Amino acid sequence: MRAHMLTVHSRIRFGLVVLFRVSTAHGQPAESPTAVSNPATSPPAETAEAARILFREGAQRAEEGRWLEARDRFRRALAVRPSALLHYNHALASQNSGYLVEAVDQYRLFLRLDADPTNSARRDHATRAITTIEPVLARLILEPSTEHTVQSVSLDGRELPLALLGAEIPLDPGEHFVDAISADGLQSSQVILLQESQRATRTLRFVTPPSTVPPSTVPPDAGAPAVSPSPVASPIVAPRRPPTAPLSTIGRIRRALEDNAREVDPTGARPWERTFVIFAQAGTGHTAGILALGARWAARPWYEVEANLGAGHPFGPGVAFFPVVLRAPWSYQFASSLLVGIGTNFTEIQRGTSPPVGGSTCQPTGPFTPMWLIFGIGNEFRIMHGAVAARITVGVRHLVNNQELVHGIQSRCGEVRTSFEPRDLLYDTPNWDHSVVPLLPWFAFDAGYAL
Repeated sequence: MRAHMLTVHSRIRFGLVVLFRVSTAHGQPAESPTAVSNPATSPPAETAEAARILFREGAQRAEEGRWLEARDRFRRALAVRPSALLHYNHALASQNSGYLVEAVDQYRLFLRLDADPTNSARRDHATRAITTIEPVLARLILEPSTEHTVQSVSLDGRELPLALLGAEIPLDPGEHFVDAISADGLQSSQVILLQESQRATRTLRFVTPPSTVPPSTVPPDAGAPAVSPSPVASPIVAPRRPPTAPLSTIGRIRRALEDNAREVDPTGARPWERTFVIFAQAGTGHTAGILALGARWAARPWYEVEANLGAGHPFGPGVAFFPVVLRAPWSYQFASSLLVGIGTNFTEIQRGTSPPVGGSTCQPTGPFTPMWLIFGIGNEFRIMHGAVAARITVGVRHLVNNQELVHGIQSRCGEVRTSFEPRDLLYDTPNWDHSVVPLLPWFAFDAGYAL
């Protein structure tokens, strides 16, 4: 997950720069309380300098929103020269890259080791982050087999102490891989998909190989046809799935957008988890009207639907519906979207005053249902933990049934204007032939509350 916003950058930069200043004030890295009390355990100067380089690289990558790389640098720096603030930086990087269990552990280490009174803001943030993350974690209970003695278990490629069998294990939501070996050499492999806040129990089930028949060493009778000996069956082992299956380009883009949507703000909240927005809109050229009310719902982090109802359009009150809104969250505050929709207005074509053409009779006032195709590009901004949503949208509109409009004006003895005036770009004059400029611009600003 990535972050580009000034707010989170300011908070991260504050933590990182303070640590860097402490590290460089005396030419030594910042030390944990243990390191201060036992200077003999300090690493050599070359190792300490390497840790400083790792720290700087991690800070730079955090500034750029490259959280996975920042996490790697902070983790390696911690292995060389641990400190409370490095644990804090590691926790931020872990949280923003989806390693939630690790983030909670690192926040707790920071709270336990930090003794600097100037870090009260970071301590408050760490406490809130733990409170926010813990309810999201999945819980897995691995029950031992009742038929076989378990010899070893690995979870996601790491050995799991047998003492944890039957106990609740907190895990990050997602796919997890459990492999076990019994005392008699049988194997068990499982792929477990855990959702946020899910509590699941799985039993280690070992596959017993079928009974085997050794090949016969006695030659067959001379007059009887030869019978092939039964092959020796090998133990059946469940195939191991790779930790991550290859994704297509679209799959990688979708995964990246979903990761961005799960990014947390400095308080630990996830603004894009508020998926339903009710808003008021003002603009010009929009088919719904100058003023409108609307709602949009994000079925996926990258897909929304939207509807508007408004007034103030020259054709009359209007509605617009966007069945396709492709959204791209770039950080916990910003997202861009591509809108494709349709719209209409409640319109009547008035009877004109021009004399009938060719002796024809003017038709009376009649309804006209304009059909608009609407395209737009929006930029959305979230504040107040995602509760307040503001968006600016620009786009173009096209009147599909313009010929019907022209015919209706003429049949009612009205005059169709074919000349272009600048106001026509943003104001749909009812008697204007829209084929003069087929694509007309529109602009709108909306703000509302996200649920």
